[in-house]
Amino acid sequence: MRRNSIRARMTRGFAIYTAVLMLTMCAVYFFSTRYAQHHAANHILRENEKKLGYQIKREANLSPQELILRNEVDWASEGTAVLVVDDAGKIVARTPGETFSWPLHGDSWHTTTVHYKNGTIVIGVPWEATEKSLRRRTLIFLLVSIFMVAALAGGAWIAVGRTLSPLDGLTEAARQASSGNVHLRLESPSQDEEMLRLVKTLNDLLSRQEETMEARGRFYAAAAHELRTPLQALTGHLELALDRQRNATDYQAALREGHAQAEQLTNLVQGLLLLNQLETNAGKPLEDQLDLADICETELAALKSLMAVRDVTIESNFAIDCEITAPWSHAKILLRNLLENAVKYATPGSTVKVELDKSTFMAWNECAVEGDSDPEKYFEPFYRPDESRNSEIGGNGLGLAICKGICEANGWRIHLTRADDGIKVQVEF
Repeated sequence: MRRNSIRARMTRGFAIYTAVLMLTMCAVYFFSTRYAQHHAANHILRENEKKLGYQIKREANLSPQELILRNEVDWASEGTAVLVVDDAGKIVARTPGETFSWPLHGDSWHTTTVHYKNGTIVIGVPWEATEKSLRRRTLIFLLVSIFMVAALAGGAWIAVGRTLSPLDGLTEAARQASSGNVHLRLESPSQDEEMLRLVKTLNDLLSRQEETMEARGRFYAAAAHELRTPLQALTGHLELALDRQRNATDYQAALREGHAQAEQLTNLVQGLLLLNQLETNAGKPLEDQLDLADICETELAALKSLMAVRDVTIESNFAIDCEITAPWSHAKILLRNLLENAVKYATPGSTVKVELDKSTFMAWNECAVEGDSDPEKYFEPFYRPDESRNSEIGGNGLGLAICKGICEANGWRIHLTRADDGIKVQVEF
């Protein structure tokens, strides 16, 4: 038996609880019964004391023998013994049958005394037999209690074992399953409501784990592809430049192209590092009091050349109070990526609408949208709904993934809504 198993702990706890309860009952029985017997013995002594006092007062000339003879029947029925002792301590009369010794030794009798002429009447009630009987009954009660504790502990062990046996089956099924089987689903070993709920929760966890593994697999494959493309291009240009002797102009052109590929590779690696930092919550920057309107205006100014190339105009509506407390770098990267994506993917000649206050940022642009594309997929790294158009626009497919990572790191909410003629991205701070 494993000491820390649920079955062992529950059985042990039940046994201890039952044992404490039974021992308490034994103690209560012993002391309450003993008190009742004491009270009954003392009551008999007091009644006889009153009775003898009344008789002595009424008939002062009664001899000790006559006094005993007159009350002998009542005392015999009560089990009471009486001695009459003179001033010298000598017994001058006594009730027949079992009685106590004089002077008294031990506490096997409960006694009281009544003054009588030149002596003393000693009234006694036997106590030793009562005490032994009480102890014997208490011992029997205790032995029965021990048997009940053992029996109930055994019953609890069996009942808890049967109750938890489905968990053992579930554990064995999970152990035997292949760790490489991402489609693993558990089946409930019983129809108990709690077990069905547990299996459903575990299967939901496995489903989410499967989705995470699939998304991570797509990420690794896309990352490898994205890294390989600029590396191959850079290697190709260098090999072409070194293939034969060239003039300075050709070398400059090859270096410019190599530098562009190196910049693309650098941006991609920086994006991957930032995404990893956000997912692992490593080194979150300090928070400052920021004006989001100032950051948006700065980023829009930096996008003027891109807006001119794509013939896109901006329609902005900024509230007067747009101050929040957040890491400056996170807010800047978030707004820059969202504004840049809105301009990049907007239909040429269209207008991008931007609204901002201290609690919400919204950017809406007109663009071609795939009808069956899941909005959540836009936040996956390297996801591109239209590969041909993305290759013309540029970018590495990490913008929205980084935005989502920033929002999750700061407790913000970001969601994307698709319409027939465009996409709206909204952030709730």
